[in-house]
Amino acid sequence: MTRISLPLRILAFGALLVLLPAYAGAAPNLEPPRRGEFPILGLGKVLVMTITGKLVRVPNERGESTGWIVELDRNVRFDGRLLARIEVDPLTHEISEFTEKRVEIQGRPAWMEGDAERGFFPILELSAIHEIAS
Repeated sequence: MTRISLPLRILAFGALLVLLPAYAGAAPNLEPPRRGEFPILGLGKVLVMTITGKLVRVPNERGESTGWIVELDRNVRFDGRLLARIEVDPLTHEISEFTEKRVEIQGRPAWMEGDAERGFFPILELSAIHEIAS
């Protein structure tokens, strides 16, 4: 039985690591996404998106506030889903002063895992917010 030397094995493994992404079609997508589309997974993903709409508190069935939603001025396509509103995760920002106001929000699109009933749902992790004239 022929034994392959250690340097040759390392070289072959290195070549595999270099060539495998090219074979798998992992070339970067340099085309910007179409207007109103925000892919967040795979090639061409969007790292930051800007949306406008009305910021509202979301109550649960007992009337307690559970989070924030932006009712969008126009529908956007978010990873293949057409959305009229999107949940906002304020992270460390205080956003209660913008309640029921028209705002422009910048943030990182992401998927949040909900309960078994809801599954995964899109959110926007807030990085900037400011009020805009109606």
